Amino acid sequence: MSFSQAWQNAANETIEPSKGTYNVRIAGGNAFTSQAGDDYAKLDLEIVTAPAGAHVNGSPDKPIGPGSRFEHFMGFKHEVGARINREALITYGLENPESIRSIEDLDDQIARLKGRTADVSVGYKDGYIQIRVSGSRAPADQAQSDIPTNGVYTDGIQAAKDQQADFAAQAATQTDDTLPFHHIDVSWDDRYHSAR
Repeated sequence: MSFSQAWQNAANETIEPSKGTYNVRIAGGNAFTSQAGDDYAKLDLEIVTAPAGAHVNGSPDKPIGPGSRFEHFMGFKHEVGARINREALITYGLENPESIRSIEDLDDQIARLKGRTADVSVGYKDGYIQIRVSGSRAPADQAQSDIPTNGVYTDGIQAAKDQQADFAAQAATQTDDTLPFHHIDVSWDDRYHSAR
C-alpha cells in the first residue's frame, strides 16, 4: 500500500453498522495473503442509503448515514466459507471468476469493482458481523443497457417485422369462407329463448 493510500484510509474511519439493509458503493478493496499464509479479501463499503434509525452497532446514540464506511472482510481458509465468500464477490459484480488462479488475480478483479453499488444486509451472530449481498449494479458511467444492439439482434427485429408483414398480407386475402373458424350470427333473443 502506498503512503497516499494509507493516508487516505486513515481519514476514513470504518464502523460496524447496526442490523439492516443498506445500499452501498464499493469504495475500494483488495485481496491478500496474511503473514500466517491465509488468503483474504476485503471490500470497503460506503453507505449510500441506510435504514431509518441506523447507528453504530451497540451505540444507538451514534447515528450513521450516507458516507459512513464499513468493511466486508472475507476469508478463504475453510471450504464452506470460501464458497460463501466467492458467491458474495460474484454478486458484488466480480467478472470471470473461472479465470482467477491466484490471490493476485483476485486482487486485480476486486480493483474493478470500485464504484459499483450493491444492496447488502447486515446482521450479527455471536458478536461477529455477517454481511449478505443481494445484488449489485455498475456505476452509471459504466452501465450497459440490457437491450442488445448488435447486428444479430437488429436482424432479429427485421425478421419479426417481416413475419408480421407476411401474416398481415395473408390475413388480408382471407374471406369468411377461408377463415379457420366460422362465425355464427346469433341474436340475443335466440340465445335467451334456447336457454329456457
